Amino acid sequence: MRTETQTKVENKALEIFGKIHISNNAIFIPLEDNKTKVKKIDRLKDYLNTNIKLYYLEIIFVGGLEQDYKTALKIKLIN
Repeated sequence: MRTETQTKVENKALEIFGKIHISNNAIFIPLEDNKTKVKKIDRLKDYLNTNIKLYYLEIIFVGGLEQDYKTALKIKLIN
């Protein structure tokens, strides 16, 4: 079940990165290989530190049968 807080985090991540995926109450954000990704991660981290009491922010590798692996962020809010 998505909460108002999770919706706000999703909207902020979408504003910063332009693309997100949601699965099992976690937010996945594909990272582009460019020079701006570090600044974007910092912006998101600052937002989370200011507005969220407890959360996980992980850098993960994702892949599948139809694509090579990519790096992504995974955000999980802790109630």
